[in-house]
Amino acid sequence: GGYRDRDSRDLEYGGYDDARARDYGRGGYDPDIRQLLHEERLAMEKQMRKAMMEEWQENQLHNRFGRWVGSGVKSVTTKVGIFCTNAEAFISNLPLTIGAVALAVVTMGVVWFKFSEEMMDSCMPVHFHSDQCNFPEFPGCFYCDTSVRWYRIAYGFHNTCTAIALVISLLFLLKIVIARNVVIDEMNSPTTSSPAGLICMTLVCVCAGRGMAGQIMVSIAAAAHFCLALWFIYMASAYNILPDPSWYPNTVGIGISAVKTWLYYPMLGHFLMLTSMTLFSIFYPISLFRVAVNKKLSAPVSWIQMSAPAVSLYALTIMAQPSFEEEHPDITDFQRVHRMLYLPAMHFFFVCTILGALSSVQSLI
Repeated sequence: GGYRDRDSRDLEYGGYDDARARDYGRGGYDPDIRQLLHEERLAMEKQMRKAMMEEWQENQLHNRFGRWVGSGVKSVTTKVGIFCTNAEAFISNLPLTIGAVALAVVTMGVVWFKFSEEMMDSCMPVHFHSDQCNFPEFPGCFYCDTSVRWYRIAYGFHNTCTAIALVISLLFLLKIVIARNVVIDEMNSPTTSSPAGLICMTLVCVCAGRGMAGQIMVSIAAAAHFCLALWFIYMASAYNILPDPSWYPNTVGIGISAVKTWLYYPMLGHFLMLTSMTLFSIFYPISLFRVAVNKKLSAPVSWIQMSAPAVSLYALTIMAQPSFEEEHPDITDFQRVHRMLYLPAMHFFFVCTILGALSSVQSLI
């Protein structure tokens, strides 16, 4: 009986642990745990109220505008970054042969414009050093009525071609800045550097007749072309490579620079002209023979064959222009030298051009 009395007293008065154990069995909670759960619930409610308040504030007009501006700036920044990355990869992988496209475009614009001046009755030929020469970019100048519609069309087409060629040339200049090591590697081989002279030829055609800035650019491009010719000949000699048509842009092509340089510095233009014709007389016969007997030369390379005599013929045209500034000078001596040397040389280079064309066609057979 004593045992039962003690047990009942413990459960009623002092048996807290056993009662708490039975409470746990029936799903009850310790007061400390209740307090902890209550505090956690309060903290969660506070956090939820804070999140709801922030969401409500973001839905206000000023926050919506700021969020819109921020997302727009982020989107634009991402797109600009992607564009810059793609543009850098595109410019870095531009081949040097892109200069051929630029030269073809700018030459088409110049030749078509000069042909239009020749054909229009509103254009009269004037001396290059005359004040009436409004477009001094080519040996042979005209004074035209600029209000004629066909003249404006020809002039607009010429400027369009010039702008396209200038953009292509600037892309190559950017390649020098962005991918300098790639350019250096290309210029250290006579095979990969052979089209580099096309960029210099394009620049002198684009910048000639453009005022003082054009004069500076023509001078820099002509000097760079001359140094490039010396460097290319040195590399070809070091590699023991025989001349072929791919040599012409860096060597004989200096005749294009000669014509444009003559517009500002007549004696320097004649020097570059003689350089072009000298290189032509050395390289052209060897190249003509190699294309005729060597079946390993590809057709695209062989098709450059006709460009060498054509460029030399073009460079020789500056001999037809007097280097003095008088409107009506005494040109008796000039006419005598002109008839003795110029016309026979023109016929000779014309025949060489025909041979170059036949050699180019023969490379396809």
